[in-house]
Amino acid sequence: MLTFSFAYDAVQDRIWLRLNEQDEVIWLTRRLTVFLLTMAADRFAQAAGGGLDGLVKKDQAVELEHEIAVTENDDQQKGTPVQMGESQLDPEVKSRGVLCERITMSSNANGVQLQLKVNGDEKRFINLSRAGFHRMLRALLLVANRVKWDLPAVPVWLSRAYLPAALQGVVDSAINGVEPEDLRDDAGAPPLDKPDHKPPSGDEGQA
Repeated sequence: MLTFSFAYDAVQDRIWLRLNEQDEVIWLTRRLTVFLLTMAADRFAQAAGGGLDGLVKKDQAVELEHEIAVTENDDQQKGTPVQMGESQLDPEVKSRGVLCERITMSSNANGVQLQLKVNGDEKRFINLSRAGFHRMLRALLLVANRVKWDLPAVPVWLSRAYLPAALQGVVDSAINGVEPEDLRDDAGAPPLDKPDHKPPSGDEGQA
């Protein structure tokens, strides 16, 4: 099971990404955050609608897909659909953080693969189901919207207010550094399934 968390660090003026509660965090710049929330999200939307052909219009498919992904719990996942990390990191963990220099995204109807280039030639791979990437984008947007980065407009389907009331405390804790006791123990990201096939198409952004 893959989990992820995001939070903003004012000293770095970057958003950190932490996978599986590991002792490594990956720093995302404003440029790469914008890439994920705009260009990558647009390409991702083009493959929406699997199983919905003839039932909804193409531009409605991604909205429906997104709403379901960010508002409903997975039957096999305890906790909330997204995890927002605490805004304060252990100094030791922060010192081991690596700067993401480039993100390459491949996507199709089955899912998404993100390839993060760090430390020159090193790479980190993240394989997600479509629902997993929807939730990841939503979590990233919730943090980015609280940062004074003057972000460009994101796709309409991504900006809609789908957040259930139960998640508001998690969002606030990520921004304010407060961890609600009733949410901390079981607030987890959904399982992010590895796509069945290697995605054929790609987009790329770099810091």
